[in-house]
Amino acid sequence: MKVTSRSLVTVACTLGIVFCLLLTQQPVYAAVNQVFKQVFDGYDKYSFADSSEDIAFNTEIRPDYIPDGYKLRTVYYGDINVEVTYEDYDGQRLNFNYSLATEGSSFSTDNDNSTVSEFLIDGIRYYCYQTFDEYGLNTVVWIDDGYIFSISAQIDIDVLVQIAESVVYD
Repeated sequence: MKVTSRSLVTVACTLGIVFCLLLTQQPVYAAVNQVFKQVFDGYDKYSFADSSEDIAFNTEIRPDYIPDGYKLRTVYYGDINVEVTYEDYDGQRLNFNYSLATEGSSFSTDNDNSTVSEFLIDGIRYYCYQTFDEYGLNTVVWIDDGYIFSISAQIDIDVLVQIAESVVYD
């Protein structure tokens, strides 16, 4: 009986690890994410129309302002997306992500545990998701010049907006 239980636990753990590793692959992550978008309606979805110009994907876009104490932790480069993670001394993470807003692509974010507001700064519309979940992340999303950007962390929305406004790219 002990051997059978241990074997089942080992198999379950192995399958869990394999699934987590598969989620690091963008096509698998997108497929799993698509299922959640179809099943749960607590998401806002941003879709993109055809762009008349081709955009050379810039993999070097970063915020100029990062709050004190946060250091660059990881950078993931996909074909048309970049995911940058900063971490502070307490292990709190700040995620900066962006991708090309190409025809047929979309971006979804959880709005079930947050209040949503939007505002315009210098012609750019920012969407702010302020969580009321103790462990949730505040998120700022904006679309500009053929890219969609998002910043999320357990930081005040005002600070996230400050980070968003500091993002510079050509």
